[in-house]
Amino acid sequence: MTQVSFRKGVKVSVEAFLSDNGVLSLTVKVLEAVSGMKIAFLLLPPNWCAGTLTYFTMPDVKHIPVAEGIDFTYRIDDGGVVEGSGLMRLSKPGFEPFSGMGVGVQYGDVENGWEATAWISCEDAPGKPVADYTGLREKHIDAWKKYYQTSDVRLPDEEMQYAAGLARYVLRANQFETGSFPAGSMPYHWGGGTCCPFDAELMQHAMLQGGNFDEAFKHVMFYVNQYEAGEKIVSELGLKGVAFSNWSDVFGNHKSGDLKYELTKRKPIMIAIIGMVGGNFNNITGKRSEEARKLVLGCAEFIKSGFVRDGKIVSLMAGNESDVKVERDSWMLAASYRCFRFAQQEDPDNPEWKQLAENMLVELRKNINEDGVLMPYQDAEYTAGTMPWIQYFVPNICSGKEALINARKPMTTPWGLDSDQPSEVYRDWPWNHCRLAKAFAVAKCPQEAFKHLKQWFRYASSNGACPEKLRLDGYAIGYWYTTPYAVFLLALYAAFAYIGQDGRLCLLYGFDGTWQDLSIQCLRLPGGICVSLTVQKGEVMQLDVTGEVAGIDLNPAYKLR
Repeated sequence: MTQVSFRKGVKVSVEAFLSDNGVLSLTVKVLEAVSGMKIAFLLLPPNWCAGTLTYFTMPDVKHIPVAEGIDFTYRIDDGGVVEGSGLMRLSKPGFEPFSGMGVGVQYGDVENGWEATAWISCEDAPGKPVADYTGLREKHIDAWKKYYQTSDVRLPDEEMQYAAGLARYVLRANQFETGSFPAGSMPYHWGGGTCCPFDAELMQHAMLQGGNFDEAFKHVMFYVNQYEAGEKIVSELGLKGVAFSNWSDVFGNHKSGDLKYELTKRKPIMIAIIGMVGGNFNNITGKRSEEARKLVLGCAEFIKSGFVRDGKIVSLMAGNESDVKVERDSWMLAASYRCFRFAQQEDPDNPEWKQLAENMLVELRKNINEDGVLMPYQDAEYTAGTMPWIQYFVPNICSGKEALINARKPMTTPWGLDSDQPSEVYRDWPWNHCRLAKAFAVAKCPQEAFKHLKQWFRYASSNGACPEKLRLDGYAIGYWYTTPYAVFLLALYAAFAYIGQDGRLCLLYGFDGTWQDLSIQCLRLPGGICVSLTVQKGEVMQLDVTGEVAGIDLNPAYKLR
């Protein structure tokens, strides 16, 4: 529920949701109004994108025909009905942009307490009846209850508790019906969304750890459904396996640059990361999905056939949006290591996968400098981007406290942490704190981990949304960017539990003992392991572990009853 204030003292409350079957439902109640005020419901179709409803006073509503496209019915509960055609949301590629006022329904002499409910339904055929609002709302609530019931987190801090729920909400709300994860919400839905495998893998990983297997599997199928086209492009390159766009719309259509150049020179790492999407699914769920297996092996074959020479990765473009060519790029090595490890699990009779994974690890360790920091590539210098991304790919390499502190130094600003963004400098990237929170938890440094975890909410808006970064003038930007919410969840989950290098279950190393009462239920970890634990007054009162672990390693700040 959101309250909106307009000029001349007009105030309304708006409750809105988009159902799983694409019906946009809204309830508007006038809280404060001038006698005789007019209010209009307008459908404004932005270029290529989702329909929006705007509420404001105006003298007249023009009924202008909108472009030919998806049939829809637009209803209001006291009888106002508009039927026609328009692009309510991107349902298939190929639509051209259009403009116009759209269609609308107007009410006059609106007083305080006036209420109306509207819903818009995209239809497969004209004249299809629209579900009643009450039934639609109940179905919508049930779907979200099912989503949230797969796991549960309880924290003593009210804002952090809210942030955990909000982060899970943002991930599911952002997933498109094709299974893709656009990199952001509304601004990136324009033009059919923008999907980057790096961002999407983090989102899917967070969903898997929260037990949302159905949604995570939809993302596997997003790529499997493109498999034939992916094999064709690889064949044209004279390579083996499968490959996909590194920068696509929500349907997988490539959006930026020459795809063959992107796949062979600039961003082949994205294919290794897509392989991780399939590997993570089977590894965390404990299932043996043939679709996920197919994705892992196809991506691993592409990396092996095109980018491994004498057990080493060939020189490639380095880093984030860089045009600098380097040898031993740590990001590429780390992602390839994980992809090959997953291929080994899916195809254990082929010893080549194990050897390739070991080779990647050997090359990766060569990039660790004298300070113990894993550098971005061979002979790299410290920059704001030195932060060890490796924590997301090889959790137990180069994770000592001193190495992390050394890596943090070049990122540090008077306000927080900067990151590697070409030609730009920022005050702070709040989600960099989440990256470090997870890294320090794995390094068993709870004080540092907890300090960074709490930084996530420092710049939250009034409704709990957190920005991607802060400009030098202090202006927060990127509230629509979805990836930070995924990284926050991954850091929070690691704070509760992770599997250590020795196979033991490490518990509560992301908390410094300040929080004495907290719990998590049904946290999913690699190997099909499921963990539930409850801490009361600093003692672990409940610990349920499904699956095999080599032992329990509990943060000394807490006690095991």
